[in-house]
Amino acid sequence: METSLMASGAKADAAALALAERLLESGHCEEARALAAEADGAGGEQQRQRLLAKAAARANRLGESQLRFRQALAHGPETHDDKTSLAIVLIALTEIEEAECLLREVLAEKPDHARALGGIGLIQLRAGRRHEAMTSFQHALDNGLDNPMIVRHYIEAALGASNRETAAPVMERYGHGRLSEAESLRSHAALLHELGRTREAAA
Repeated sequence: METSLMASGAKADAAALALAERLLESGHCEEARALAAEADGAGGEQQRQRLLAKAAARANRLGESQLRFRQALAHGPETHDDKTSLAIVLIALTEIEEAECLLREVLAEKPDHARALGGIGLIQLRAGRRHEAMTSFQHALDNGLDNPMIVRHYIEAALGASNRETAAPVMERYGHGRLSEAESLRSHAALLHELGRTREAAA
């Protein structure tokens, strides 16, 4: 009887966590967080901590998010995605050394991990290594990363590089479609100004 109840509880938890995942992906962060917090972990404590970590990150509660991602990793098995997610949060918290170690661990095992490549690019850009950052961002996008923030940083790196002409193909290839229309137009205008084509930008 007790075993049956435990199995039933685990099933209910798993269903709740699956629903929380869908809510989180559709932008209902607080509802997802509340649902995941109510689960007792019988249906998957690692998944529960991961969901809570993602919800906290989206609410800009970065300290809580990094603690939750650490709990997710502690409940193993460690995954490349969890390590990368923790690293991205650590970058935001300026814990750069640990973030880079985590990302290098991921890339040593999976060199084409798109989010890890994007994270390395962020670290390189922060350090002023723009050409290296551009290479990392390019590899991340080539490997399927669809992230407007990375596109913006890629354009920023290209504009700051010594050869600013490289920014033009970056904007043309990635700017439209991955940025909102307003962001894309603003970035394109800024790019044209940087390239000295002020009359076209004003138009």
